[in-house]
Amino acid sequence: MCEVENDYVLKKLIYETPLKNSHYRIIHYDSPDARGIDVALLYRPDRFRVLTSKPVRVRFPFDTNSATRDILYVKGVIFGNDTVHLFINHWPSRMGGYTESTPRRNYVASLLRTAIDTINAHHTDANIVIMGDFNDEPDNESLLHILKARTDTQDLRTADLVNLMSFKLKEWNIGTIKYQGKWSIFDQFIVSRNMVASHNNLFTRIEDAHIFKGNFLLEDDARYLGSKLNRTYVGPVYHGGYSDHLPIYLDIWSLSH
Repeated sequence: MCEVENDYVLKKLIYETPLKNSHYRIIHYDSPDARGIDVALLYRPDRFRVLTSKPVRVRFPFDTNSATRDILYVKGVIFGNDTVHLFINHWPSRMGGYTESTPRRNYVASLLRTAIDTINAHHTDANIVIMGDFNDEPDNESLLHILKARTDTQDLRTADLVNLMSFKLKEWNIGTIKYQGKWSIFDQFIVSRNMVASHNNLFTRIEDAHIFKGNFLLEDDARYLGSKLNRTYVGPVYHGGYSDHLPIYLDIWSLSH
């Protein structure tokens, strides 16, 4: 979950909706974001055993008065015996324009890259899954050059990351958010090289990264044609929809299950 107000709404979701039958648990930390927005993880303890979790604080050295969401780091065990490192993100927005806001996303990307390098220094075959709303596309500077999330799978090295959503850039009219008639892929899954290696017990594939485009999440776009997001709010006006982003999901497989 990459845009959460507080743990109250998460508890309402997992205890007072049909999700209560799935017995989800919550990992959430309050971040210093000025709007009170946090990231969180919902997980099922029968499927995922948490080993440790912590927020990665983001403090801009070039703007000490500005605050944004933490990166949530969770380490756990999936499928009974495979350790996986999860990073949940919601990077700074493009408020003020792409060029003006890029340094903030680049800085968060550098913090995340440092965290990844630390894991790789101790575990060269680590299973790493990075996810969230990056407010940049896979071929933008923050993701491609600072985080170094590759958009191909040729001659991958040990420390390489692969952006699974980058392969959707070649598809027309595909994205998770629509602005002024153009779809963009801001919501992404990025994995370590080990996760796309054919010999690894825990693995995923390019075709396993999905954008969920349920009809109820969309409505007709009278201005730009096609469809657009059925939003909860349009500006300050309550619209009664769901979100201004489409959700994404990733299938992960195990050779031993």
